[in-house]
Amino acid sequence: MNNVTWSFADFVRWLRTKSEMLRGLGATIDFHVNEAFRASARLRVEHGKQLGELTVWEDGAAHMAVLDLASGDFVFERDGVSLAEASSSSELKEFFERLEAGV
Repeated sequence: MNNVTWSFADFVRWLRTKSEMLRGLGATIDFHVNEAFRASARLRVEHGKQLGELTVWEDGAAHMAVLDLASGDFVFERDGVSLAEASSSSELKEFFERLEAGV
């Protein structure tokens, strides 16, 4: 997702759509939005031999990781990413590409 102006609500809508697309590929999805003190959205995806988790806070700060279930090793991890900045779109793209592949 690459917006000129960051909007947490828009990102959550986009993330819901993306999670449904992954569900259509056979992934198991857990999606939760917390609108308490510091709003956040957490997406957990299990697809094939990979488990991915993305947490995004209302200010755009994010943590994303993909774990290989067979080895227990992280194959992708980014922390302290700001999705409010256009430069982070490649990291978000890589996160989802790994999960879509499910290898």
